[in-house]
Amino acid sequence: MILSGLSALYFGKKAEDTLPVAVLLSMILAFAAGITGVISHILEILLLAYLFGDILFILLLRHRPCRDRCVCKDPDGQAQGKNGRGETEADGNILKAFANTYLTPGLFLFFVTSVLICFIYRNMQVLNWDDLNYWATFPRNMQAIDGVPAGALSSSLFRDYLPIIQYSYYLGFKIMGRFSEPLMFDVNNILMLLFLLPFFKRKEGQATAAYLLSLCFGILFPYLCMRQMLYCLGVDGILTCLFAYGVICVYEKTHDLFYYIRLLAVCTVLCLTKSTGVFPAVIIMLLMLINEDLWQRLKEIREKRQRGERKTLVMADILRLLYMAVTVVIPFLALLSWKLFCSLKGNHSYLGDRLQGNLSGARDTGIPSYALQVIRLYVNSFFTFHLNDGALGISPALILLLFLIVAALYLKKCGKKKRDIWSLAVILTGFLLFLLMLLYVYLFIFDEWEALSLSSYDRYITVYAGAMLYMALYGLCRMEGVFTKHFGKIAAVAILIVSAMSINYPLIYNNWNTAAFEEHNRSSLEDKAEAEEEFREWPGNAYRFGSRILIVDSEENNSKRLFARYAAVPQVVEFYALSGEDPAAGLMSFCEERHFEYIYFRRDLNESRAEELGLLSDMATEGAVYGGRLYTITAGPALSPAT
Repeated sequence: MILSGLSALYFGKKAEDTLPVAVLLSMILAFAAGITGVISHILEILLLAYLFGDILFILLLRHRPCRDRCVCKDPDGQAQGKNGRGETEADGNILKAFANTYLTPGLFLFFVTSVLICFIYRNMQVLNWDDLNYWATFPRNMQAIDGVPAGALSSSLFRDYLPIIQYSYYLGFKIMGRFSEPLMFDVNNILMLLFLLPFFKRKEGQATAAYLLSLCFGILFPYLCMRQMLYCLGVDGILTCLFAYGVICVYEKTHDLFYYIRLLAVCTVLCLTKSTGVFPAVIIMLLMLINEDLWQRLKEIREKRQRGERKTLVMADILRLLYMAVTVVIPFLALLSWKLFCSLKGNHSYLGDRLQGNLSGARDTGIPSYALQVIRLYVNSFFTFHLNDGALGISPALILLLFLIVAALYLKKCGKKKRDIWSLAVILTGFLLFLLMLLYVYLFIFDEWEALSLSSYDRYITVYAGAMLYMALYGLCRMEGVFTKHFGKIAAVAILIVSAMSINYPLIYNNWNTAAFEEHNRSSLEDKAEAEEEFREWPGNAYRFGSRILIVDSEENNSKRLFARYAAVPQVVEFYALSGEDPAAGLMSFCEERHFEYIYFRRDLNESRAEELGLLSDMATEGAVYGGRLYTITAGPALSPAT
């Protein structure tokens, strides 16, 4: 908070601008600590970084004129304050100016909303398939080993997924001193709200009606198009808000050093959040280059050098080009560093292997027999699918229509500038390419059942469609003159009412009310509690990091395996179901092929597979084999109780 406040004073901003950047840079620092193996000391590293940053900005502020320290600038780079001269109410007093950067209605409402959201999510537990295989398993693994799980220490099914949001969970665990599932949901929601701060910030001279509408949209936005935030930890909602936030940052035309730092932080975190985040990062970079008019700038530099103008003027333009180059290059270098880390540590997943096989030609990518059926479902969902699963929910097609209407209004009011037309073309072309890319994933990466059910369609499509909704609503609230006429006010209120009616209130109630949450998820909660209790008492649990452990159960592919894998963290486990005429021989053959070191027999085998366990008893070195016990595989092979 102190660092973002001091940087706000130095750059002439408000805390609504600098707070998200401070958080993004902290996340990037945590990522760097993770791949270098020192993340267990992340609290100390961040404290040192904040202390260094505070001292740096204090020194920078002391060497600037007193009046300049207290200047706040609007998005067009013009000084705000008394009589437009740049003085603030602080009149040169740094402490008062510092307080003014934080004492804003927008920031106050942001903190209040964050507390309310955390209260609503106090009941949340990890129950979703993706969460149990990665989004919650990875940070739980980190907490257990106090580091980044890699290779044989990684319990997650998707070991090469980008981890920067999970590092944020881990940081929260370090502060709390324990693992917490509701905390992970809180982090997700607070990050989304953080990137929605432009809705909370009041622009100089903004009409009260427009600002109130902006606040309402900022609070309601996640519930308009993100059903996933009501049931899982998927980071697609964070990608959505961060993507739109980055686009808005491009068009807050300050063009100072802070402008490039902010875009660098946004694009880097996008690239490190999820592999699909690279695409919106590229869109933001293209918009930045268009907004900077790169080719015209290069032409001006060449003309200045030909005219023999002062080197200081030419160097200023070259420095600006250098800022742009760094903003483009650093995010991809960060992504490359994670790919290199995964390669060195042996982190991979079947989805990553499939994509690599497709791109290299090593995997057959012929058009599947169900392609036409998937395409029909895909096109139909674009027009009819409600992204928040509400009765009056918003579809991607409706979002596109609203975006085009707001864009047309903007071009009409602000003039058809070449730069704005090119920017609109990039966003719309990007949306088309994103849709084609998502269709490719369904047809050639996912399994048939995932493609035919358009698995997780709401999460994937929201990354771009939701960002366009964010841009449209934000543009509507910030467009000058829209609310000066009665028709504009009526239209704005109508949009707000329709938006509020489209929210899926039953799902929100299920999260808020403890009894409703437990009743709605009764079966899953029971299976999870059973698994947690079963694996909590493993003998010598803390000393088996990196060992290959086989869990033997009674059924294949049942949901209970998900909870068993999650409960067994930090142990790395695989599963086997007893079957066949000679279950003992089949089991031992499987163990020899995969080189397991331990076998755990689930408790339910005592009743459902008692006969098979009796056959295994011939290989036990001490008595019979029972469910609910962990055994070591020794030479022979033989089973001896693990101690």
